[in-house]
Formats: sequence, C-alpha cells, structure tokens
Amino acid sequence: MQIEVTVLLRNRAAAEDAGVVEKLKRLGLQIEQILPRLSVVSGKIHRSEMARLQSLPEVKAVREAGSYHVDPVEG
Repeated sequence: MQIEVTVLLRNRAAAEDAGVVEKLKRLGLQIEQILPRLSVVSGKIHRSEMARLQSLPEVKAVREAGSYHVDPVEG
C-alpha cells in the first residue's frame, strides 16, 4: 500500500538538483510536488521503502503525511 510522504532534503540545492530527484524516483517515490525554497519533495511510496529514501545522503528526513480535520467555526 502506498502512503503519502514528505521528504525534507538537506538543502535547497538538493531540491533543485535533477540527479537527486531522479534518485528519489528510482527508489520508488512517485513525486507529486517539489518545493525548492523549502527543500521539500512530496509524493507517494510504499511504506516499506521509506527507509531506503532516508538512507540517501541528501535526505534529512522522511515523514508520513498526516491528515487533518478542522471543525467549522461557530459564530
């Protein structure tokens, strides 16, 4: 089963480097969005592959994306 993840890269240069993005893809990340200013790449991957992403030297952290619910404001 694939899950949505956020990959935090070590720096902005890594997020702008096509080689780093290609490495993420080769490890199974289906990239949905790249945010170079934040050094973040988001996408989907099998849960079992998260550790492989984390092992890349350019990767600072891999986190499962959470879902949020906000109740309507009364008033």
